Amino acid sequence: MAHRLRAEALKVQEDLQAEVNHLQEEKVAEVDRLAKEKAAKVGGLQELAFIKGFELCKDKVASKFSKLDLSFWGEEAPSEKAGPSTTASDPSPAEVVPEPFEPTVEVSEPAQEPEVAENAPTLSDATSLKVENLE
Repeated sequence: MAHRLRAEALKVQEDLQAEVNHLQEEKVAEVDRLAKEKAAKVGGLQELAFIKGFELCKDKVASKFSKLDLSFWGEEAPSEKAGPSTTASDPSPAEVVPEPFEPTVEVSEPAQEPEVAENAPTLSDATSLKVENLE
């Protein structure tokens, strides 16, 4: 009889452990799903904030420089993503032509050396002072 009770207790324990494992897997999957949803939402909000900031910048530039041709800022479809530039560049170094050096600031004559005061304390004066015990 004790053997049967022990077997039943082990069976109940195994069933409970299996249920706990199943619930744990469900919760982990739910947390992963919620984290992905939150990341997507935050990414969308960041994109909207960038677009809004860019629009504000365009408006300010257009109002400050009304004569400037800003037609290159044409409306783009929101689904378009910016990618790497396809513009070719010339990686060869530019030739530097040295120009004669001309100082841009005149330097005045250096100031005179400061004179030491006659009654200034010296290191030997400081070491000869005695400290009184204030206790």
